[in-house]
Amino acid sequence: MCRYLNDRAGGSLMPRDARSRAATDQWMSIEAANFSSHAMKFVYHYLLHMQHQPSDLENAGAALHKALGVLDPQLAKQPFVAGAMFSLADICFMPYFEYGLLTPAKDIMTKHPSVMTWWNKVRERPSWRKVAALA
Repeated sequence: MCRYLNDRAGGSLMPRDARSRAATDQWMSIEAANFSSHAMKFVYHYLLHMQHQPSDLENAGAALHKALGVLDPQLAKQPFVAGAMFSLADICFMPYFEYGLLTPAKDIMTKHPSVMTWWNKVRERPSWRKVAALA
């Protein structure tokens, strides 16, 4: 859906060249398969009060740490998730960071310095501040 909306609006959030587009798609897949479902276990449990077993939260925490362990060195080399430009890959991760940091998952997330540098930069974007009702 994000790709469709970007294309429909003539947006620039998906790179035009094949290699950069593939990298963006790859990181969007990593977010969907290896990050968001684990972050959401913490959100459901702590913010929405939908109880999870402690073992489920432990497993989700380990999976988050693993995913962020892959993302951190990537962000140490480049400013944004998929490269030099802000893209849909960044946007796909952002809601889960916003809410995950309001839970004990924060302890896992903050152990990854390059990820946190990225987060502190992208969360200040005027469009994100508006979406997150911070503006």
